[in-house]
Amino acid sequence: MKVLIKANELQAVALAASTETMRYYLKGVCFEDNGGMIATDGHRMHTIRAQVKAEVKDSFILGNDDIKKVLALYKPIEKEHKPIREKLRICIEHDKGALKISIVMAEGDSVSLGGFDGKAVDGNFPDWRRVLPSGEPEPITAIGINTNYVADFGKANSLLAGFKAPNIKLEFYGDTTPMLIEIAEYDFLGALMPVRVNMVG
Repeated sequence: MKVLIKANELQAVALAASTETMRYYLKGVCFEDNGGMIATDGHRMHTIRAQVKAEVKDSFILGNDDIKKVLALYKPIEKEHKPIREKLRICIEHDKGALKISIVMAEGDSVSLGGFDGKAVDGNFPDWRRVLPSGEPEPITAIGINTNYVADFGKANSLLAGFKAPNIKLEFYGDTTPMLIEIAEYDFLGALMPVRVNMVG
């Protein structure tokens, strides 16, 4: 399985990856063979091009350490190739847990500008589709949310859209059901769990 992705898309999804040692299988970004990227820490989820109704035959998890390593590798290469940086891609080849990670041009991706070998996270990524709410959105009068997570959705929008005005759509399905966050023009879909609100007075 081979994927070509933009660095800003990887960054936008990886914002939701877990950092908890016990939940090691969430410490990274899952790639599906239909082109989707997914990350979640159990409280929120970021996805790009992840198809809700799709049969997945192959997938792997790129761990947080390798994500940091490839983004650190990407930065000076992007600076060096600034006039044509829009053509730069991160290439990840997966074969039975082994990863070959490199920076390539979108055209002629056989030429690597730098790279390293990695290893996929040894674990099973959860079925993220089960987190998504079903039914019709409903009006709500109050809901509790983690503002740090909301800020990360804003960061994801900035990474994808640059300095363009925010274009984030939120849908609510009840005070105990995940809300959906969408950046439609970038095939970004997110979910955010509400938190309990302690009323005073």
